[in-house]
Amino acid sequence: MKKIALYMDDGARLSPSLRIEGFRKAIGEAAEEICLYIYRSKAHRSLETDYSIGEYNIFTLGPPEQFDGVIFDLDNLHSVSDNWYGDKVCQKLVERVRKSGVPAISIGNRVEGFFHVGINNYSAMRSIIRHLDKEHSCKDLWFIMGPEDNYENQRRTESLRDYCRDHGLSCERERFYFESYKELCGQHGFKALFKSFGRLPEAIVCANDLVAIGVCEEAKKYGFSVPGDFLVTGFDALESSEIYVPSITTADQDFIEHGRRSIAILQRIWEGEELYDELTVSTKLICRESCGCMGMRERSLPINRAVLSEIERSETDAQLNLLEYELLNCDNLNEIGDVFVKSASFLNCSALYLVLDESFGRIGGLETERGAGLPGEGNYTPPVDGYPEKLQVIFAVENGVITLTNKKVTQSEALALFTPDGNTDYLFMPIHLRQYTIGFFVVKDSLSLIQKPYLNRAIQALTTAIKNHYSRERLNSINNFLKTQSITDSMTGFYNRLGYLQLAEAMFGKKNQDNEAMAVIYLDMDRLKQMNDSFGHKCGDISITAIASAIKKQVPADSLVFRMGGDEFLVLAGLSGEAEILEMLENIREEIPNYPECRLLPYSPSISAGFIITEPGTKKPLESYVKQADMMMYEQKTKRKQGG
Repeated sequence: MKKIALYMDDGARLSPSLRIEGFRKAIGEAAEEICLYIYRSKAHRSLETDYSIGEYNIFTLGPPEQFDGVIFDLDNLHSVSDNWYGDKVCQKLVERVRKSGVPAISIGNRVEGFFHVGINNYSAMRSIIRHLDKEHSCKDLWFIMGPEDNYENQRRTESLRDYCRDHGLSCERERFYFESYKELCGQHGFKALFKSFGRLPEAIVCANDLVAIGVCEEAKKYGFSVPGDFLVTGFDALESSEIYVPSITTADQDFIEHGRRSIAILQRIWEGEELYDELTVSTKLICRESCGCMGMRERSLPINRAVLSEIERSETDAQLNLLEYELLNCDNLNEIGDVFVKSASFLNCSALYLVLDESFGRIGGLETERGAGLPGEGNYTPPVDGYPEKLQVIFAVENGVITLTNKKVTQSEALALFTPDGNTDYLFMPIHLRQYTIGFFVVKDSLSLIQKPYLNRAIQALTTAIKNHYSRERLNSINNFLKTQSITDSMTGFYNRLGYLQLAEAMFGKKNQDNEAMAVIYLDMDRLKQMNDSFGHKCGDISITAIASAIKKQVPADSLVFRMGGDEFLVLAGLSGEAEILEMLENIREEIPNYPECRLLPYSPSISAGFIITEPGTKKPLESYVKQADMMMYEQKTKRKQGG
């Protein structure tokens, strides 16, 4: 059994899903069993950096040393413009693999020291411009290209410029527009160049098929048609280029063959063969309607595929709509997991796993009270770089049966769940709140699913439900915090008089209802005015804080403590014996000097206290007990003054 890691940052690209088909075929044909671990990031430079950080953390799962081979399908590996995060994280991944010594293959982008599988972008693009020049006599050209710092785009651009210079065609900078590999690039590029030149060219050469379709769509808004008013070419031979009207002239990279060759190279390395460090997959020029070459006979098959895809889409849309609706009504992570497991059966995969940061699992309502320890509060902040060591398997569904629920595991224990089992694969997808990593989702036997748009939509629905749940919990936490702030004394952390009005009667009523007595204890600092007048209010504040600290340490955990005034405290405690109350008060007095800043005071603060024990079943109100304890405290204070 061999284990291969595949790292993909596919963003908006379609090519990775096509290469997956090649991987699947090669694994099926392999002489020995292969398990493919796919780490997929949806990061892209057009998205916010915080989002991309969260996406790229999936690359940190699992050390490269555990694999027999690594395949890179990284679009952002050389995207160095604007010092973008994507290039940095991809370079870090490359260095980790390089240090591991595991054989690695890079598809598309060249990486020093690793095997390279790709096409000759230079010659492929040259065949396109030669066709426009020689077959259609196009001399006046525009060029709408992808990211200017992308390796493949640079080679294609270099080819265009060299051909133009060699054959006397204009290729000045003004004729080029650089942006992305998306349809929007074609729209933006056509608009910008048409505004600049004020007229149409004879042909527009595009970086890929999506850009070419964008050009055609934008041209329609101006009343122009392709190929009637000008010609257009694409690149990559995506299925959309066949279906679109007009069908797009393009260069076929044979993405499926990229996948097959990558697996084949690793097999030969395992067998000890000496190999060159580069393998070039041949390309094919496909001439269609967008350049004036008719290709209607080619279109029946893709149209049939599109019809079948539409049927499949309509069948899954209803299930996805139901999944999204039911996830909205979940109150905690357990419910989210149950709904997803029951509703996502249409994915038809062998197993599904949801693994979250164990701390996030707690705040998600699995173990602790609502609103406790949310990201950015208290001691919990989700990681930004990598995954935490402590994780929680929220659910594991294998062959339709839930095998694990809310199991706490270490990171290595979690990864051990995904063991090789014949020719199989695991797809790892990150779950994050912007840049904060909270977990990952895993699909087993995903190669037939990864090309399906409904997989992404199902995972997005799950992620959205988790995010919405987090937002609700955070809002509850903030509201509870604000409520607590309004009834809490800022100096001591005890409840204030407003807190007394809201909480004291409730405790008193509950004790009476349960026929239980409780202690009402009133405490007051001795000689606070003298401390303030003689030594300053800072000394007075330290004295009050020292007393509060001592009270906090010595009262029972279920007590309520209130700061009733400057130096006055009220304790409501579940104590019913005079001896234990007196012992507690003595412990408070002994604890006061232990407060660290007491060493700054001219003398250690002291307290006077009075207390009374309630009588359950009587009609006597709480306020009467409080006044009685207050009077007893003043009696003790008076005696202490007279005695002193």
